[in-house]
Amino acid sequence: MPRTAVTKRPRTQQQIGTVMAIIVLLASAGYVLWNSKFKPDSIVPVNEVSQLRHDVSMVWDWMEPELAGGSKRGEWSLRLNGQWTMEQANRAAAELGLTLELSPDAATAAPRLTYRGELDRSDEQPYKLSMWLQLDDESAEEADEADNPPGKGKPQVSGKAAPYGDAVLLLQAPAGILRTQLIEAAARIEQAAKQAGGHYEGSFAVRGEPEDQAAARRIVQKAAATRQEAYDDGHTVSIAYASSKLRTSIMSGSKRINMQIAEVDGDAGIAAQIVVGVPLITGDYRGQN
Repeated sequence: MPRTAVTKRPRTQQQIGTVMAIIVLLASAGYVLWNSKFKPDSIVPVNEVSQLRHDVSMVWDWMEPELAGGSKRGEWSLRLNGQWTMEQANRAAAELGLTLELSPDAATAAPRLTYRGELDRSDEQPYKLSMWLQLDDESAEEADEADNPPGKGKPQVSGKAAPYGDAVLLLQAPAGILRTQLIEAAARIEQAAKQAGGHYEGSFAVRGEPEDQAAARRIVQKAAATRQEAYDDGHTVSIAYASSKLRTSIMSGSKRINMQIAEVDGDAGIAAQIVVGVPLITGDYRGQN
């Protein structure tokens, strides 16, 4: 039976869980959902078969027939979030060819200072890399004073451990990236985190035009996923699921969640979109921030 074209969907009343509403608000702002719960020593460093790369590969297979043009026509973003010292962040950045510099708006951003680095895509690297580290003003001064050689444990400042800040490493791949390139890119950023001695949590999302209105339903079936929470604002339907086929997950209250699917209605001149995030969608539904 031929698939139907995507049109606006009739709306039904959705139950909006308090936790889900918070999730969507934070994701829309590009906030790191698990920052408040993150413990530097609670995350297992990358190994040969990482959770992130396993899940990227699974979702690529599920999305292949569900995106117009296949998975390579989607916009993929991979993200590592952690709490790193300045030294760890600089080591990871160096592994990736990035240089972290104090943000130009540092004077107005106090007491939180942000160090940023970016590397645009090229013929050799079909994706953009961005990294930033946020430190309290006093912590940033202490971090600059740290002078321990790398790989000798936690750097010390005046007899105490160097301060940790909120670190984000973001990879953005435009439509056209190949599966092998995406998996290699994931391995590259995880290796940089491992070399720096930094612990992290990984997440990713893919955005694109759905093949038809039933694309989200078929993805859920392939994932053998069970619905946990839902949100509907009349323009975007977002549902969080649990799937035993994915290895990455977070806890939302007493519920374990590891996949979020959002269906966004098209606007004038803009096609409808489907967004799949593991374990959640971070950033705006139409783009990673």
